[in-house]
Amino acid sequence: MTIHSGAQPGPGSHAPWIGRPLPRFEDLRLVQGAGRYSDDVSVPGQAYAIFVRSPHAHAQIRSIDVSAAAALPGVVAVLTGADYVASGGLSIPVMPVPAGALDVDDPAFKPTQERAIFATPQWPLALDRVRFPGEAVAMVIAETLAEARDAAEAVAVDYEALPALTSAVAAAEPGAPLIWPDARDNVAFENAFGDHAAAQAALAGAHLVVEQEYLNPRMLAAFMEPRAALAEVDPETGRVTLTSGCQGVHRIRMGVCGALTLKTEDIRVICPDTGGGFGSRNDPYPEQICAVWAAMRLKRPVKWTNDRTESLLTDYQGRDITTRARLGFDAEGRIVGLALDIIGGVGAQTLSFVQLHNTYRIAPTVYRVPCASLRIRGVITNTTPTGPFRGAGRPEATLAMERSMDIAAQKLGIDRLELRRRNLVTRKELPYATASGLTYDSGDFHANMRAVLKAADWKGFERRRKDAARRGKLAGIGLANYVECPVGAPHERVDLRVNASDETIELVIGTQSTGQGHETSFAQVVADMFGVDPGQVRLVAGDTDKVVSGGGSHSDRSMRIGSALMAEASGKIIAQARRIAAHVLDAPEKELVFEDGLFSTRSTNRRLGLFDLARAQDAPDMPPDLRARLAATAAMRGRIPAFPTGAAVCELEVDSDTGLVEITRYTQVDDAGQPINPLILHGQVHGGIVQGVGQALVENHAYDSEGQVISATFMDYAMPRADLVPSFDVQLAEDPTKGNPLRIKGGGEGGTTPAPAAIMNAVCDALSVLGVRHFDMPATPHRVWAAIDAARRSSAGP
Repeated sequence: MTIHSGAQPGPGSHAPWIGRPLPRFEDLRLVQGAGRYSDDVSVPGQAYAIFVRSPHAHAQIRSIDVSAAAALPGVVAVLTGADYVASGGLSIPVMPVPAGALDVDDPAFKPTQERAIFATPQWPLALDRVRFPGEAVAMVIAETLAEARDAAEAVAVDYEALPALTSAVAAAEPGAPLIWPDARDNVAFENAFGDHAAAQAALAGAHLVVEQEYLNPRMLAAFMEPRAALAEVDPETGRVTLTSGCQGVHRIRMGVCGALTLKTEDIRVICPDTGGGFGSRNDPYPEQICAVWAAMRLKRPVKWTNDRTESLLTDYQGRDITTRARLGFDAEGRIVGLALDIIGGVGAQTLSFVQLHNTYRIAPTVYRVPCASLRIRGVITNTTPTGPFRGAGRPEATLAMERSMDIAAQKLGIDRLELRRRNLVTRKELPYATASGLTYDSGDFHANMRAVLKAADWKGFERRRKDAARRGKLAGIGLANYVECPVGAPHERVDLRVNASDETIELVIGTQSTGQGHETSFAQVVADMFGVDPGQVRLVAGDTDKVVSGGGSHSDRSMRIGSALMAEASGKIIAQARRIAAHVLDAPEKELVFEDGLFSTRSTNRRLGLFDLARAQDAPDMPPDLRARLAATAAMRGRIPAFPTGAAVCELEVDSDTGLVEITRYTQVDDAGQPINPLILHGQVHGGIVQGVGQALVENHAYDSEGQVISATFMDYAMPRADLVPSFDVQLAEDPTKGNPLRIKGGGEGGTTPAPAAIMNAVCDALSVLGVRHFDMPATPHRVWAAIDAARRSSAGP
């Protein structure tokens, strides 16, 4: 393992841009208020849309009376699901079953002899029944936003309330009320993986079996920029333009076309600056479909922007996974087998099973697990649909493994660090085939753990624990090792063009920045390839008229896949330019050297750059076969496997009188592959840690017994704040992968993946002096205080 490995020179430069911590180019524009987000876009003559939403978690729609609303001043139209169907609208095409992690033509989940996969429809406006609080039942369009709001309140909907199920565990029980009457039950799918017989035999003969249930509460993405959509129709051609923030314009266009039976050439989707995504903007939303439908129906622009309560009710949500784990050990503390029963709440509509796929795939994490039995169920509930949320299953798997390791260490009487050392996969064992079907090609797991323990001063913790005790605090420390298996959409495309007129290189790519700094880091890669300044690289993304295809940004895919295609396309351009240079310099191609962005030969002191050659193409004596513009395309379909890995240590103190948890130190080592821009990578890790802290300590999207959301505002849904986290000590490491030319693994989710496990291990360590052995997230002051109080009462006796 190398700590912050130095970058290798690109083909066109000895002073690489790759590896430099350049400040983000886009930041100046954004902090000066020059960013352009979806709601910033307006057009003349636009009308405003407001949605009437269900107050019930589950109810039959008896009738919808829009007459009073339609008669109000300024109202243009009031539309319902019946209107949508009558106009030929279809359910939004969803793809809940992802492509396999190894073979993209092999679905991650399949029907079995016992059970088919039940994929629900997703109607933009509810038809006969509502299935989660906030589901849209009508769309009001008016000349002003205020008039639309007033009219929405005048829409009369007669509901018949039905039993609501918000717990996936309860909804999976036999005989539970059906959420979709035409379904067999509420289980959308059930699959099993691994070697069940071997795992059960190993657990039966184990010296110790740790059995524990781990709860991952439902979370909100809570991105800074609320969702918005503006649809406008060209009066001459009938072509629609949809402007809406997302994580990939082609996925949104595909959803709109499928729902409204449009040809792809009939609609343009533009994604302007987008303030956060985290997975929740991957898929099409009902409001995007409705905006396009209404604009086509009314033949005028229609704009919609949600407010924060709408966002907290209807943005696609994350987590909501319960894992029942059994981890077996022999007498020397070596793992002998693993069994997981994973139950995921997928919400009222089957949007995505990606998070459940990732949970089981990475289940053994970094440890030597000889055999595993993995049962996965996706369960329909009366809640907002869930989908990928930063980490998407990896934090859930890491929590189950790392908490089980700590519990086992206590029961076996083995130091928790030593127990991990005995079970970590060694570098000599690579490539290592896991019990869940992955093959790790790289990752120095032992070195990562050593590095983070040293940086965190683990050995000095007992002194700090005693100091905390003198101040009346309970101190705890926790460790979590992790590995990830990023996948994502299995296709991408890059187009590169050399522009002689302004001496720029245009990079067109189908990824989509939602704050990751693509304008900077992508430019560094291209600049390194061509030996130019990153400021000469122009990124084009987020427009289906300019980007031919692409898979968007999620699952650590943008740089991992994008850089491989940038390298391929730049190689093609350099080869093309070499032929032109050979003609201009009157030298054989094999004698040409491309260095520092210049072609040269020993036989002459002339040097020519890419822009010189692009201009030379217009010379009268240039052969026709060398006049083609300096440009190239690279595309792929398939997988580029990578396994980001690392380790985190959290140190904290608990106020035993109030239950308040204060993180005092947080240290992390990440192997994200070669860092293109360490500054941006550190920022990604910092943000990921904060979201992991939020999950562990404060966040919980909660429902009451009738299915009503009780955390639909930021007064009720706790978000991590600056005073909740310390300054982070984050280091980068690299055990190189050979899976892609720039050795990229991915750094967008590494901060989140180990954080809940490290924090909860620290919380349980702090409370262990009181006899508390396990504690479920979130560790809010009230819940921690209640656990402390119960432990004290128990120790006091009757």
